[in-house]
Amino acid sequence: MESTPLPPPPHHLPWLVLDSRHPFYIQNQCFLSGRAVPKSFESNSDAANYTRSCVGSVEGWLIMAERFRTMYPVLEFIDPVSDALVTFPSKLPIKSGGNYNFLKVVASSAPTGPQRCLVAAIVPVRNNSGHEARRELALCRLTHESWTMIKFAEVNHEFLICDIEVIDRELYAATKNLLMVFNIKDIDGCHLSYKLVETVKLENDKSVNWVYDYWGLDKDRYVQIFEDGPYLVKDVTSKELFVIFRYVSLSRSLPITYCTEGFRVLKLENCIASSSLVEVSDLGDRRLFLSRFSNQLISSGNGVKGSDDMTTPEGNCICFAFNWPRVMLPGGDFGVFSLTNKRVMPLRFPEDQCPAELFFGSTVWFNPFA
Repeated sequence: MESTPLPPPPHHLPWLVLDSRHPFYIQNQCFLSGRAVPKSFESNSDAANYTRSCVGSVEGWLIMAERFRTMYPVLEFIDPVSDALVTFPSKLPIKSGGNYNFLKVVASSAPTGPQRCLVAAIVPVRNNSGHEARRELALCRLTHESWTMIKFAEVNHEFLICDIEVIDRELYAATKNLLMVFNIKDIDGCHLSYKLVETVKLENDKSVNWVYDYWGLDKDRYVQIFEDGPYLVKDVTSKELFVIFRYVSLSRSLPITYCTEGFRVLKLENCIASSSLVEVSDLGDRRLFLSRFSNQLISSGNGVKGSDDMTTPEGNCICFAFNWPRVMLPGGDFGVFSLTNKRVMPLRFPEDQCPAELFFGSTVWFNPFA
């Protein structure tokens, strides 16, 4: 008996890469393996020896970093479809230590585009005991031989950079309670200069307990609900920046699990005097895709919002994919949150396509058909 062929993947939606090596696409409320799709994931991206980890993406390119500590950490752009590879500068002027030399990397555009690609990275710095003390920011262009480090007023600052994003010549960096905006300029074609031009406070005027009533949750089921983030997402067409907070519940029952319950979406509004953040409840036909290492905003282009039955992530929704280090979750924390009806629809993996050990690796969205 012949097996039923899998439906073709939707070309307008990003794919999810688990543990840097396993691609999946969304189809009918489920993740399906992209390995069966011709010309979707070639050899360069299949790091079978586990020497590289995916720390970001831009358009159809994955950004790969060495998993283990080296004196000069190396990053690479990899196009899984064409198997093309572009190498970053190899000299990083600080020792980051730990299992990853780069926590997350973003880029202003694809490395082969007409514009000169601007790259930014979060670099963890550890103290003598091996614990993470702070996070630094590094900048470069692909033509540079070394990275430019952003120096804060306090040399041993304790800024915990949560997320970064690049829009044209602006670098946005967010901590738990502050959004920093840097203007980036080129110097003599070999170096970059930067200037902190604005800071915006990230304030939460609501206790996380409001989530219980807002989404009708049973308080007896949970130990607590906490706010995770912020996450930064850019709209490449309108150049808008969105700041996302995620509400996560910790269950009382055993085994203890973490589950995403909802999101708060803010948009940066640029004013003449100063910028501010305004809450957004309607994204129109746009969809947000969130993960630890890569965030994207996609428009369906047909004006269709998410339907009430949530059978497909059509619009005004957030598709999320998160793994929790050292926490075994039944199926991981993957789903679609509708901003229309404030509900979460789980996205599941077929058991025969996704072994449990993949839920401890990185989660990255990318678009192989961009």
